Amino acid sequence: MLVLSSSADIGQVLDGRYRLDNLIGAGGMARVYQATHTGLARRVAVKVLRPELGRDREAVERFRCEAFASGQLDHPNIVAVSDSGLLADGAMFLVMELLEGESLQIRLSREQRLSWPSALEVMRALFAGLGYAHDREIVHCDIKPENIFLSVKHGEPALKLLDFGIARLYSNPQNPAVSESTIGTPTYMSPEQARGATLTPASDLYSASIVLYEMLCGMPPFAERTPRDTLLAHLTKPVPAFPPELEVPPQLEQIVRTGLSKAATTRFATAKAYQRELDAVLQAAGDVVPGRGRTNPPVAPTDFES
Repeated sequence: MLVLSSSADIGQVLDGRYRLDNLIGAGGMARVYQATHTGLARRVAVKVLRPELGRDREAVERFRCEAFASGQLDHPNIVAVSDSGLLADGAMFLVMELLEGESLQIRLSREQRLSWPSALEVMRALFAGLGYAHDREIVHCDIKPENIFLSVKHGEPALKLLDFGIARLYSNPQNPAVSESTIGTPTYMSPEQARGATLTPASDLYSASIVLYEMLCGMPPFAERTPRDTLLAHLTKPVPAFPPELEVPPQLEQIVRTGLSKAATTRFATAKAYQRELDAVLQAAGDVVPGRGRTNPPVAPTDFES
């Protein structure tokens, strides 16, 4: 870790290299700044834990978890983390690639839903990143639209999976380098996560299925009045049928239902297996995809235009 002398603020240079230029995001745990690596004149993003949380064991562990998990992953569909440091007041920071674009959450709040071919393109890129993480025994544990970023790099769209703050090594859930907490986002939690049980790649695929359902239908399948009721819905309620006016292929609806099976063992085993089923839907649609024209060559995995 790098030891610094003061709290992060606009204009400060962290570790003599990272000048904080603008605040671009803030949450309950951290602030995210656009910054410049002064030696390389390269723009980056710097995520800084709020100083008041520097002595909060859970907050610090989540930050360390994100640094650890992201440090193991080098994939075009996962945000790259290149450095980390520690301020004198105990607050930590991460240095990440600077992204341009918007989260899937923001896009859905504006458009409500995506066409089914566009939704499948998002899933293809998401599953590419997730499959890579799963192959390295890392379960994300918090797949949701807020953590799926639709970026643009060199003029081309590129999905990025964000925030591995509560990720786990599923081969060793008690590994001290990853979170031991069962926290997450109730709307997107798998049944086993709601119960506090062991999480596996199938848990991420359940959460990804919630995201797919929301992209297709304009709302998640389980959004009850309270977090507790939402968790109970994941455990007990059947998946609502797709509205018929959406004209989503029945094969696709069945795939989503399989992804949302209550038992992890009856879902898709891997992201690749799930993606093969989604590809079959596009193939069954023929060369012409509604709203997009011909898909020969196939639709690019990261073309997010609907």
